[in-house]
Amino acid sequence: MSKVKKPNKFAEDNISNSIVSKYGDVVRSGTEVLQNINSLNVIGVSPALDIALGGGLREGSVVVMTGDPKSGKTTTALHFAAKCQKHNKRVIYVNTEGRLSKQNFDGIKGLNSDNILIIESTDERVLSAEDFLNIIEYYVNNDSGCLIIADSLSNMVPAVELEGEVRTGVRNALPRLLSMFFKRISGTLMKNKTILICITHNIANTGGSPYAPQKMADCGNMLQYQAGTNMVITHRGKWQVPKDTGQHVGQIANWSIKTSNAGGRPNSTAEGWIRFFK
Repeated sequence: MSKVKKPNKFAEDNISNSIVSKYGDVVRSGTEVLQNINSLNVIGVSPALDIALGGGLREGSVVVMTGDPKSGKTTTALHFAAKCQKHNKRVIYVNTEGRLSKQNFDGIKGLNSDNILIIESTDERVLSAEDFLNIIEYYVNNDSGCLIIADSLSNMVPAVELEGEVRTGVRNALPRLLSMFFKRISGTLMKNKTILICITHNIANTGGSPYAPQKMADCGNMLQYQAGTNMVITHRGKWQVPKDTGQHVGQIANWSIKTSNAGGRPNSTAEGWIRFFK
């Protein structure tokens, strides 16, 4: 029996049909791609942040959260994790810093700790940056629709820095590792509708220009290029009840939304109100 010939995908476009025949369905119309983008869900974070973000955080994207220590990055990420659990998304938390606390779990309303997978070093094995990134890549490739929180990328230590004694003179390999990592996952992330939140630290900007910002995110440039949404906590304030004179009940994280692929206006601002754990 002769094989049934598949119809050509593109009418009167033999060049594109030849590409599809050789490489698979890698050529698509703009309308088809737009339909795929429109099928991605946008999940809300909080009312104020959602306005600045254009609705929330979109599936199939890298989200970068940067800020000073204890400014609210982890709390905001876990608050979003609780929202994702309501959408039946699996949550994977990559604990590179080893500083998760009781407040991180019990202080987030609606967060189900039974439905979070924690990736962290053990007594038997200290995970290197390569280990963490390979684990994240495996989840991206094989667990469609999940939320992955890497807290933080800044604290990942390449294997060459884990070997031997503490010393200077070792070139930081993390930016190069991250560059390879993001190149490898960029296509799969959207296809599998995965959200990857990358928490990073501020470092001093030593570029020397008087017009440059005093602080900048670490982890190299590739992360900034891959970020579909880039959120920075510029400063924080006190949450007092009554305002200005009352008890200090929490803190206010002042966010600057540099970019948002959910449609938010670049450089929008929003306040995140974080109540202290009782």
